[in-house]
Amino acid sequence: MGKAQEERLTSKEAAVSMAPSDRIYHLHQSVKSIISAHKMILPGTTVVLGVSGGPDSVALMHVLHALKSDLRCSIHVAHLDHALRSDSRADAEFTFQAAERLDLPCSIRREDVRTLAANLSMSLEEAGRKARYDYFRELLRKFPGGRIATAHHLDDTIETFFLRILRGSSLQGIQGIRPVHGAIIRPFAHTTRSEVLEYLEDAGIQYRIDPTNLTISADRNFIRHDIIPAVQKRFPQYRKPLARTMELIGQEDRFISRQASELFNRAVRSTDSGLTLSIEPLWQADEVLVARVIILALYETAGPYARIGRVHVESMKQMIYSENPSGRISLPNRLEAVRNYAELRIARKESTFQDSRLETEIPGPGTYQFGAAGPKISFEIIPAELVDVNSADGAETAFFDAEQAAFPVVLRSVLPGDRCRPWPGKGSRKIKSILIDAKIPRHMRKLVPLLFKGDECLWIGGLRRGNAAPVTDTTQTVLKVMLTREGCFDTSGRSG
Repeated sequence: MGKAQEERLTSKEAAVSMAPSDRIYHLHQSVKSIISAHKMILPGTTVVLGVSGGPDSVALMHVLHALKSDLRCSIHVAHLDHALRSDSRADAEFTFQAAERLDLPCSIRREDVRTLAANLSMSLEEAGRKARYDYFRELLRKFPGGRIATAHHLDDTIETFFLRILRGSSLQGIQGIRPVHGAIIRPFAHTTRSEVLEYLEDAGIQYRIDPTNLTISADRNFIRHDIIPAVQKRFPQYRKPLARTMELIGQEDRFISRQASELFNRAVRSTDSGLTLSIEPLWQADEVLVARVIILALYETAGPYARIGRVHVESMKQMIYSENPSGRISLPNRLEAVRNYAELRIARKESTFQDSRLETEIPGPGTYQFGAAGPKISFEIIPAELVDVNSADGAETAFFDAEQAAFPVVLRSVLPGDRCRPWPGKGSRKIKSILIDAKIPRHMRKLVPLLFKGDECLWIGGLRRGNAAPVTDTTQTVLKVMLTREGCFDTSGRSG
């Protein structure tokens, strides 16, 4: 906690004995001080101010309006009607009229938050927050370089601290609500709820009360109406040490975050389908940093509102540290994490990765797609005298005696018990063993095309040809088979 904040907290008792006009001036100067200290609002900035009609946001609207000339900024009021109560439209109308009296522009939107919560499997509180900030950011795009201001105060921060402690949280969760977070500013961060209410009373400002905030119907209200009063009775000056503790936690968290960002940049790369984490640099790093990298990667792929939990982070850590080179887990928002030897990939689930069998009969020459995300394979008949057999490696391109490998042939995925007689050689091997030796991850093996003529495996696409239907001196025509991966997933799980 900085010296300015500590002085701010120790001066609250003096503010109580002030005359109403002095208290109003005191709060204005306090807010002006935090705005200056954190460079929240620069000259010429437009502030999108979220106003619900409740005491905190209405007070902040009046304070910023009073400071508007000194700050040389513009204010645009934004109200989101959550449509959770029958009289919620009255809040919107109240906010509009309050902004109009101050000659401030006001935008209003109505959002069915209950339906949004159901569709996204979120709580009403989470869905409401998402809807509000999405709306504020949408408005902010009209004002380049602008800021979003919310009326979170010191008591909100302390409530959040207790709430997250009781629910379980990392350092990131218990460092409190930061005064500045990106484009979001909180000018009341060092102001208490009682100071806000005194300001409204002293200035004769009206506001709305949400009746749901007066009942013990949510965890936050339980903290507010039961836990905090009990703490205050036993520790009257509790705000000061808690604020100091949260500031220290924040400093340590920011240091760890910087270290984690450096590790993220070394260990993670972006692909067309998601993110790929390199295992080796994660093995060498501290477990705390590994967890942070996982969290960063999950939110980057799943989005900021994904319900990422400790179980997802721990499951991914287990895959990273496991001696088993392959593994797979499901993640929120239709994502999955797949371990493939030295890499761990986070991407959208692909229906073609499921265990369904792929099989295509090839009736004649042409180009065929092996599954929705698999490779393209072309078949061509060529006179033998035009073919240089040694020009093919047998992996991407293979030549066969067209009479022995006559159409129709079959492209299909591997089945239990499938065997192949690899070229050159006389013995046969299980195709599953060949794929394992080639380090093809389990979830990708269904995408490896196998070319069969009857029960004989002619070719394991992308790896090697079989011993059957070789081109000899007596071959008249040649079947040329060629695999291309452009625009598909290759057998190592990387997008090509």
